[in-house]
Amino acid sequence: EIVVGKGKKILFEKSLPLGVSRMQGLIEPKDPHKKEDLRKLRQHIRREVGPLVESIAALDPAGCVAVGGTARALGRLVLRSEGEGSEALRGLLLERDTLADLAQDLSRATHAERLERPGVSSRRADLLPFGAEILACVLGLFGFPALMICDWGLREGVLLDLIESGG
Repeated sequence: EIVVGKGKKILFEKSLPLGVSRMQGLIEPKDPHKKEDLRKLRQHIRREVGPLVESIAALDPAGCVAVGGTARALGRLVLRSEGEGSEALRGLLLERDTLADLAQDLSRATHAERLERPGVSSRRADLLPFGAEILACVLGLFGFPALMICDWGLREGVLLDLIESGG
């Protein structure tokens, strides 16, 4: 999902077929990933996101926030590699270069090697390399140097809406 908002107003929203699981199924990377796997992923992202760049740039977004399990898992991985705990996840800034380096590093590792890293679950081990690459590539296309991790998700947003509306 790509959403641009100001306050509570949504200025732009578009759902794109770029979910990490979908991309894994489409590209079927080797273990460990090959350079060609990430190259195919970047090409696909550019095809999907490229046509939106100008429209979104015209809205002059101030920053980028990532929501979702893969983004949070990448944030936890970076925090643990720096000796930090998960409590520092909310508001964590992940730089584009950090994500790109992480994508390369995770892609070179086998599934078993990724599982040895602190904070990597068996459920996310194969998704993290593509997740990092997707985020790094999208940041690059939109010209953002970093993104902020939000540790809340859709469920929390729905609950806040319900509370606010009195329902």
